[in-house]
Amino acid sequence: MPATPESGAASGRGQVRTAQLQLGRVICGDCCVEQVKRAFVGLGDVAEIRMQPGDVDFTVDYVGAALTPQRLADTLVAAGVLGASVSEPA
Repeated sequence: MPATPESGAASGRGQVRTAQLQLGRVICGDCCVEQVKRAFVGLGDVAEIRMQPGDVDFTVDYVGAALTPQRLADTLVAAGVLGASVSEPA
């Protein structure tokens, strides 16, 4: 069974990397979190999503060579989050 973003089961499959992403809008609350979880459910290599209401950026921990920050952002866009992108480094 593939790991879900909340399960953390992916953490045993390689080095955990972190991507900083944004939705293209302020994170409003549980609906934004659920939208991201639904988009990533097919990506078994997502270990954890950290989002706080009121923030613009959020982080995703992931494993597996097939995932990159850009692929995560592209997955969000494909799921209908049209403003999703990789955050620029501070």
